[in-house]
Amino acid sequence: MAQKDLVKFVVVMSLAASGVCQTQTATAPGTPPASFERTDNSQTASSKVAIEKARAAAIYKRPMKAFQDAIAKGGVNLRVLALDGAVPVEGGLISEGRIIGAIGVSGDLSDNDAQSASAAAQELK
Repeated sequence: MAQKDLVKFVVVMSLAASGVCQTQTATAPGTPPASFERTDNSQTASSKVAIEKARAAAIYKRPMKAFQDAIAKGGVNLRVLALDGAVPVEGGLISEGRIIGAIGVSGDLSDNDAQSASAAAQELK
């Protein structure tokens, strides 16, 4: 299976397993999304949010939960808000499996988005 087909397969399977209305995308730094899937009833805004979560995780090479947690601590950590393209909402994470890149999920609570992204990343290892 080609790399792009594998990413699409994992994203589609992860969406089906989640049982909620979500949008997922997978990308690498500086590239367009390798895969983009959206369940029929997910909100339209989730499409852009998922892409931005994946892009931010890829360019900053860290899960977006790291930024979310930093902001929650307040003080000097609020500088995260000034970082270009940072999305301080859980649900974007990096994947270090066979494909180096990032997965972004949106459409549910941030905790659930993160669980779906994590499940997809585990399938790529």
